[in-house]
Amino acid sequence: MTSQVPSVATSYHKSSDGKTYTFNLRHNAKWSNGDTVTAKDFVTAWRKGVSPKAMSGYNYIFSNIKNADQISQGKKTVSSLGVKAVGKYKLVVQLENPEPTFIDKMVMPAFYTQNTRLVKKYGAKYGTAAKYTAFDGVFKVTKWTNTSEKWTAVKNPYYYAKSAVKLQKLNYQVVKDSNTAHQLFQQGSLDDAVVSGTTAQGLQNNKNLYYIYRSGNNFVNLNMAKGAVLANKQLRQALYLAVNRTQLSKKVLADGSKPSYTFSAPNAAKDPASGKDFATAAQTKETYNVAKAKKLWQDGLKQLGKSKLDLTLVASDTTTDKNVSEFSCSHSWKASCQDLK
Repeated sequence: MTSQVPSVATSYHKSSDGKTYTFNLRHNAKWSNGDTVTAKDFVTAWRKGVSPKAMSGYNYIFSNIKNADQISQGKKTVSSLGVKAVGKYKLVVQLENPEPTFIDKMVMPAFYTQNTRLVKKYGAKYGTAAKYTAFDGVFKVTKWTNTSEKWTAVKNPYYYAKSAVKLQKLNYQVVKDSNTAHQLFQQGSLDDAVVSGTTAQGLQNNKNLYYIYRSGNNFVNLNMAKGAVLANKQLRQALYLAVNRTQLSKKVLADGSKPSYTFSAPNAAKDPASGKDFATAAQTKETYNVAKAKKLWQDGLKQLGKSKLDLTLVASDTTTDKNVSEFSCSHSWKASCQDLK
């Protein structure tokens, strides 16, 4: 795991029972519009993030903060969330239970600040375009709307450590196709490009190819609503066991990805008692078994009184997601789960 260093906060204190964290914020942190960054800005952002109205679907990340689950379920108001501003520069967070990885989670965007004054001023427009947003980091984003495929990040003139920032500007461009991204890189139009699939396969000996590991994964979210066919456990297990993750990561993606067997990435969290990597401890014993997948599929169909199924898979149009979807559907599921269309 990487070590964390203070940024907007200068220090923090954890209570003896591990359930209360007090963050001391720096007094010279500024938003890109000149406003002072305060503890209230964290309270504003976290209350929005945990609200049942939040559209990101990421409110579960706040789960262990006091009352977060009840708020997300609409059983309590956002004002009851276990986070409060004590003056302008002190933030106090109360947890339901001790959480060894709590500080590590603070680097996640869900826990970033939002400018309280602008949130009140712009309402639902806040964060939908650069002009409706303020930034308290090294850069501020310009020329961006929520439909932009190109935007620019320029040096934040109010950043507290701006003298240490040598880079003046970054230009971003959305490129969904790996081959196109590689061509733009070769032309000098891009300084960094993400490649996958056949493009990555052809670049394995290229000196410019680097593997950068990130704690993220690709997964299929199955519809398990009451009455849905995939509410059947046997069918879901069959789909799981039919996918050869090693072949998918090494032969199909070829971008340095590693097989994923849990939602926890390797080296992301450890058992505080044993020191064992949680990704290893949480992994299921059986991960790929075509014969068992075929049997479970037939058992599931029999339980539902069906002889075949039609399933629809929706995925994004990036090269990586296309490859994952095609491998899962055509190579794995249709081969192992008979009578699946």
